[in-house]
Amino acid sequence: MKKSYLMIAAAATLLASCASNDTFKEVEEQESAITFNQALYKTTRAYIADEATLANKGGFIVYGYKKKTSEQNWTAAQTIFNGVNVKSTNSGTSWTYDNLRFWDKNGTYNFYAIAPYSPTTGTYSLVNNTAYDALKFKIEGAASAISTASDDYLIDREGATNISGSYTGTSHDVVNIDFHHIMAKIDFKLKSTLSDGKIE
Repeated sequence: MKKSYLMIAAAATLLASCASNDTFKEVEEQESAITFNQALYKTTRAYIADEATLANKGGFIVYGYKKKTSEQNWTAAQTIFNGVNVKSTNSGTSWTYDNLRFWDKNGTYNFYAIAPYSPTTGTYSLVNNTAYDALKFKIEGAASAISTASDDYLIDREGATNISGSYTGTSHDVVNIDFHHIMAKIDFKLKSTLSDGKIE
């Protein structure tokens, strides 16, 4: 008797589930994460001369700001990246960061990057951290020689990335960082024209 009750209950549950009109709402637009790719502007005898060295130095720091495309200026911009460490675990082949941020199709963006993430002896800081369209850094340190503990600094301002209008979720999903050296090792050699080899 108890077995028949269980069968009736199961049948009723099955009919109820079939009778319901549950549907999955299709997602109108796929979110696209903000990702980074970088390249180094090659400088002779620079310490950080390739992506692998940059990765070994801890990667780079990103600052990113967003404003509504309809707004004329950046005074009310929203901070998206505030000194976020972008790092690589495969010698600079790809770059990741914690807590993904996603593109806003109604936004215009400014990105800034500085490297390395963890300088050995030097320091850098923001000079005007509310000038979202013209960020400036204060850098204190020495250009690097491989045999010393000083540092080689790289900097880039990617510029405004306007993704208003047509947005497919793939056409604006990579921010290309083009790093340029602002400090690098330079050797000075002096040649004497005197017979005794002295320099006066």
